[in-house]
Amino acid sequence: MNNPCQGVFVKNPDYTGEEEYDFYFVDRLNFCVRKVTPEGIVSTYAGRGASTSLADGNQWGTDDGDLREVARFRDVSGLVYDDAKEMFYVHDQVGHTIRTISMEQEENVAGDENIPEDESTVESNE
Repeated sequence: MNNPCQGVFVKNPDYTGEEEYDFYFVDRLNFCVRKVTPEGIVSTYAGRGASTSLADGNQWGTDDGDLREVARFRDVSGLVYDDAKEMFYVHDQVGHTIRTISMEQEENVAGDENIPEDESTVESNE
């Protein structure tokens, strides 16, 4: 892990134990979101990571799409999980976006580049 910033525990319905959760965290300098299982297995959950060679020469970016094939992050610095919506909110600081990952679809990352630079909170109106 290279400079992890923040993480959250998320209950995985596939686990039989009541106290078994996956731990998701942002790996800032590798431009991705990682996942650790209760068995200690670490994997890249979203983003392509710093080791990926890309056509534009950058490992980072703000591309939306498939979690492992297309999505890129610029500078992930925060991660929040909404249990009710089964949705991750990922703060992409340099890209000035709050990106979303739905656990229901678990295949795409979407972002909103129109979020003001100084706004760093997510509000829900229910």
